[in-house]
Amino acid sequence: MIEAVISYHWFVGYTLDIVGAVWLGYDKTDAEHYLTSTSSFTVPPIFGQVLSRSISELPTKKFELPLIAKKQKELEEQKEKLKKEEQKKQKRRGNRKRIKRRNRKRERRRTRRKERKNGKRKRRKGKRGEEKEKEKKKREKDKDKDKDK
Repeated sequence: MIEAVISYHWFVGYTLDIVGAVWLGYDKTDAEHYLTSTSSFTVPPIFGQVLSRSISELPTKKFELPLIAKKQKELEEQKEKLKKEEQKKQKRRGNRKRIKRRNRKRERRRTRRKERKNGKRKRRKGKRGEEKEKEKKKREKDKDKDKDK
């Protein structure tokens, strides 16, 4: 007797109309009588051939699995819910970034105001502001000259 040899393979399958079982092997195994492959390569293909020939003789019916369909629907709803929650989180993250940016801007403005108030910082002026400043200084000089006369 050969050790660790496979003496038989079997498979059971069904449809709505047919239940079938296939058994393949030897009652007694010896050096010349044993199976060399696993059952997934031998028995299911045989069952598939028998089933395909039998089904052609029977009316077709839809294989309804209401419990599985219900569970599948629940899983899809749960997946959709998780997707929406993730989108909300991403939106909140975006809002947080905007809020942080806004708060940083506000803090910089407050800091500048304090520095200007304490005399550590002067207000920046554009071209228009510089022109007005020059005109103002010129008027002050003219006033001083008029007073001196």
